[in-house]
Amino acid sequence: MYIVCLTTRRKDKKLLPNEYEYHSDWQAFETLEEAQKLYRRLFKRKGLYTATICKPIESTEPTYLEEPKEEECPF
Repeated sequence: MYIVCLTTRRKDKKLLPNEYEYHSDWQAFETLEEAQKLYRRLFKRKGLYTATICKPIESTEPTYLEEPKEEECPF
């Protein structure tokens, strides 16, 4: 599993001239190739502030991990 995280920024009339509004989003992919495909397309996106490809290290959702842990969820 790979996750593409992105943040965009834009100006808003309600904000001061030097302020921006930020919005973050993410999308999960089964393969690195699929994640890279979206990642490359993001460079053309207006207002892109940052983009990252990452892998879950720990998660309360066991299907996100390559080797699910047998431990119980502490929550």
